[in-house]
Amino acid sequence: MRKDIEGTFKVVNDANNILQKLLDDNKMAELNGEIDGLKARMEVLNRMDEKLKFLSEFNSTIKVFDGTLTELENWLIEGKRRKDELLNPTETIEPQERVMATMELQSDVDTQIEKTKAAAEEWDKLKPTEAGEDTPEAKSFASRQDAMSSTLSTMNDEVRAEGAKFGEDRRKKAMGMPRPNNLVEAKDFFNQTKIWLADAESLDNILEQSNESAKKMTLHEDSDVKYKALKERLAAVLVIAKEWIEKYDGMIKVWDKQAETAAKVSAAISSKPGDGSGSEMKLEDLEKTFGFLETNVYRKKQKMMEGLSQEAANAAILESKEEAVPPAA
Repeated sequence: MRKDIEGTFKVVNDANNILQKLLDDNKMAELNGEIDGLKARMEVLNRMDEKLKFLSEFNSTIKVFDGTLTELENWLIEGKRRKDELLNPTETIEPQERVMATMELQSDVDTQIEKTKAAAEEWDKLKPTEAGEDTPEAKSFASRQDAMSSTLSTMNDEVRAEGAKFGEDRRKKAMGMPRPNNLVEAKDFFNQTKIWLADAESLDNILEQSNESAKKMTLHEDSDVKYKALKERLAAVLVIAKEWIEKYDGMIKVWDKQAETAAKVSAAISSKPGDGSGSEMKLEDLEKTFGFLETNVYRKKQKMMEGLSQEAANAAILESKEEAVPPAA
């Protein structure tokens, strides 16, 4: 079309150049004015070129955008398969492999989220802005993005929930050491803390094995960062668990001594002189026993209880400060 218009203009312009040699000044000026008018109208060709260039670039961009969405959609299929296999394995999976698979999938999900955000920003530049431009194709692009974002968000929540299992120890530590009210509770908490310590040591071993496996990968920078963060958290848990075990052990010994001494006193008080039970105690010995209970048992237990109360208060303050800190972007 452009070639035809330019060809016609050339014929007219050439004819005008010939006529310019034959006509008087008035007629020449008239024809030149008409030629100038045609030249001005020829500007439409430049505007058409700009429009066609824009459409060509737009189509190229849409093609790339469509390819990006297709790539993200294909990853979601594979990512969902990996997530399902992680949460509901079809065969036995070693603990270290589970930890590593969770870390790798979370890293990949984070990457896909960033790509999805970038695609959404690109779509903001491409999406229809005027009436009549919202074609079925445009609606299809918007629908695909919504479905992809929803699926990816759900997957992210599920994977993070799986990874959060490795953070239960941190929350347990933040709650502070449980305060027993009697010897039975102290022994129960003591046994629970020993199990907690064993679990933390087992997880620490799994983490080390996972880290060794991660180092064999070509790219393991992201795994290194996650390993360091988990290692620091586990180190703190191991320290606090050992401290709790030591404190519970001390409390149990104090309560045992208290119970033992109280039993002796009770037996001495209830026994009758000369009944052959061997439980008689002199008044002086009884006074010493009560003094021992007060200075070495009661006060020591009271100090331990006060220490636990202070630890619980400090843990609550620390937890409130951590909750007040906004999450990293």
